[in-house]
Amino acid sequence: MSAASKLPLVTVGMPVRGGERYMHERFRNLLALDYPNLEIIYSDDASPDRSREIAREYAAQDARIRVVTREQPLGVGGNFGWLMDEAKGKYFFLAAQDDLHEPSFVRKTVKLLEENPECWGACVDWHFMDNDGKPVDYPKRDGCLADTRGMSLSKKLGFFMQGPAGFYLYNLWRLEPLRRERIRMVELGSYPFFEYPWILAILLRGDVGKIDEYLFTY
Repeated sequence: MSAASKLPLVTVGMPVRGGERYMHERFRNLLALDYPNLEIIYSDDASPDRSREIAREYAAQDARIRVVTREQPLGVGGNFGWLMDEAKGKYFFLAAQDDLHEPSFVRKTVKLLEENPECWGACVDWHFMDNDGKPVDYPKRDGCLADTRGMSLSKKLGFFMQGPAGFYLYNLWRLEPLRRERIRMVELGSYPFFEYPWILAILLRGDVGKIDEYLFTY
């Protein structure tokens, strides 16, 4: 048994629509993660450009990448939810086409969840960038994600209402409790802020741990 196979499998869900301009950078970024036991599921939601062709090029070079394409779009929420249902890993995170992760993101968040089985998810601090990859100041960023361990339910709900709690969507998630409690994103559709009911359902039942390091760029 290889050293990589002894680590918990992590599924990377890569939802894409019209992301050609980001594809090379995004794949290079994910393949630079320093955690080897990954499955990367690329789900193309009827892209009108060459996104899927680029994905197939990378899949031909790395067996961890699986490419799924469709001609009729599921929408953002539908695609996110389909990826989560399809995941085979113990843990899962969404890798949007225009976001970036630091190489240690998976290794450090997996470590937190392995050492804290009460946590359903692990979040990190993050940077904000524009569509050209340039840093952008986002005043609401600081404090918008918190370690909820030890919080009362009322404090959790108060924190959620202050927003923007939607950034919890990009945590590393433990899939077993989500499936046990039937918290399925695919049932929510693709309306604005579709992720909020999903995140609220999680915070009502479990906790999220936090790593105070900037390991994600949105």
